[in-house]
Amino acid sequence: MGLAAFPLLLLVQLGCRAAAAEPQIIVRERLTANFVRKDYNETRNILFERKHHGKLQPGLNPPTLSLSTVQLCPPSEECLPCIRAHITWEPVENVKMRGFGIRFLDMNSNRYYAFQIRKRRKTTIQKLWEVQYDCFRTETGHSVSVSLSTIPDYGFNVTQTYYIEEEDAGPEFTYLLFPEERTIQVSVPVGPDVKARLCYQQALVCEELRDHTYQLIHASQSQNATLHYEFLVPCLCIEVYYLQPDSRRRRLCPFQELPEAYGSDFWQSGQFYEVVPSHKDQMVTEFKSLCLVKPAASLCQKHDDITHSPCEDIPNSTALESESVYSIDNVDNNPWICFRFSCGNSSHVECPRTRDTAWSVTAEVQTLQLLLRFTSRIPASFSATTCTPSAHYCDSRSPVYTVRRRDESSPETFHLILPFPALGSCVQVWRSDVLYARKHLICPDFSNRRLGLVALGFLLGILVVISFLLLNYRSIQKIIRAAPLWRRTVLLIYSLDSEEYKFLICAFADFLRSTLGCEVILDLWDVGRVAQIGILPWLYSKRELVKIEKGKVLLLWTKGSRRMYDVWNRRDVHSHFWRDSQDLFSAAMACLHSDLKEEAAQKGRLGDYALVYFEGLCDKQDIPGPLQGIRKYCLLEDLHGLVNELRNTTQPLPCWIRAGAKFLVRRLIKSEKTTGLQVRVDRCRLQL
Repeated sequence: MGLAAFPLLLLVQLGCRAAAAEPQIIVRERLTANFVRKDYNETRNILFERKHHGKLQPGLNPPTLSLSTVQLCPPSEECLPCIRAHITWEPVENVKMRGFGIRFLDMNSNRYYAFQIRKRRKTTIQKLWEVQYDCFRTETGHSVSVSLSTIPDYGFNVTQTYYIEEEDAGPEFTYLLFPEERTIQVSVPVGPDVKARLCYQQALVCEELRDHTYQLIHASQSQNATLHYEFLVPCLCIEVYYLQPDSRRRRLCPFQELPEAYGSDFWQSGQFYEVVPSHKDQMVTEFKSLCLVKPAASLCQKHDDITHSPCEDIPNSTALESESVYSIDNVDNNPWICFRFSCGNSSHVECPRTRDTAWSVTAEVQTLQLLLRFTSRIPASFSATTCTPSAHYCDSRSPVYTVRRRDESSPETFHLILPFPALGSCVQVWRSDVLYARKHLICPDFSNRRLGLVALGFLLGILVVISFLLLNYRSIQKIIRAAPLWRRTVLLIYSLDSEEYKFLICAFADFLRSTLGCEVILDLWDVGRVAQIGILPWLYSKRELVKIEKGKVLLLWTKGSRRMYDVWNRRDVHSHFWRDSQDLFSAAMACLHSDLKEEAAQKGRLGDYALVYFEGLCDKQDIPGPLQGIRKYCLLEDLHGLVNELRNTTQPLPCWIRAGAKFLVRRLIKSEKTTGLQVRVDRCRLQL
């Protein structure tokens, strides 16, 4: 049966005890301000060993002494009863009182303690002297003699004997829990009247419930009382005690092991507060629990904006807790990454309340490509890959493409080109420079008229391909037997002159891969590996791969490349071109310099290189002398020669390569705004 099916019943045998009025608890011995304590040693215990008192002063009233019991609870120690001494004295003119002498004698254990209480020097007390000393440790059931005298001795000797009462067992009681009514029924046996209440156990006290009072139980008439609670939580306690003064309270906290006490009431009783993080890649929140319970916290991610939608756990994302503040670093802050708090057998998801994000992405379907447009207010790296969607997951075996905004001076809007996704496939996009990031799923929209056009174009494409295969069967056989084009590996080396030039590099790389079938190696498509091992090891490993697979290293040259080459050649460390030690171009020049030395030693590695430049972005005089021995191609005029170089043949360009070149020209027209290059691109378009 569930918890609500029947009430819980428990007979109380033991409980926590306290005074009828909540006893005052202190954590250390102390004395009222303006007074200091001076302990006696064993040889100078003269205050209470004297046989003659001082002379009584006319008109001088003796000090008053009142004693009470408090609880002394030092840190990490068990609480003990002790005696508080409260002294008052009304000053009299021309009477220079300096303080008091006080003695404690535990008559059960014969333990003795005496000291002086003196007024601090240069302290003026004009009104009533009032001194409170906390406190003399003792035990229940002991009698303590307390004596008080004045300094100097004016003949007064105030003595009291104080008895620490034995702790009574307190009233026995049973309780019934009614979760549906949110009440607890307390029952006591026939006997003296008692009071009962509910409270929340805190560090040293049990706080009374809000808007709830004590319930009086007339045990001679009715032995029951109904107490209402707001939250069923682990620290909810029941207190029952007799009505006489100094009656000990019996306290029971029976819900600490109850699973239902860690349910929805536990989370509703606490408060969540947003905390400003110390840096942009940190998530911070604060949870103030009604009980002294600290839940564990980790990250999870949602896939939609629905309030009660599932939140998928992010592995190995435990948050650190300090004084109820939970924080975790290396997080892409967005409304879909949340904290999951866990305690007992329940959990609670707390998501950021702000809907603002530091970056966004949109997708635009273009001819044979997908353009991702990023907008970011912060320097960060972003990755994307095509995949096949399934519910909220996306199975991907495609390459991962990466783009990044390097610093605050970089443009806020930048692009990433992906191959055209197949119908029904989607693109996963995420921030890749942090450990914990949500993967956004973007599915291109082929609905309405576009879907019919794409389907029609697809069918026409199949017919064209079939016709081409039939007409060029023998030529295709020769190409396959000679050297399969799609096995050629190409490493692209460039100098990053501008964001527009980066777009051109990506378009050219996509042309080599999608149209010519080359295996293209580009650092922009392998940012994760570059960041992991460094640009120089990455470049040398790819250079060896090109050598093994008999591929090509293409140097894409511009006027900016010439300037960077001259700086590299002079090793001018003060130039702004040499600030980045991870610069691809500088590392490639070091690799090329090594190959030039090998060429001089007649080992012949320069045949693996080719230099490519776009007219309008570079002239022949921009190519330095040491690189004149490398085969050069001016695009798009020498595209035919470059393709034949990659294919190891002198045959005319096939029609599908011509078509791919036309698509490349269109991309250049769209991406480049330089006048000189634009004229050359338009002329090459007419030739193609």
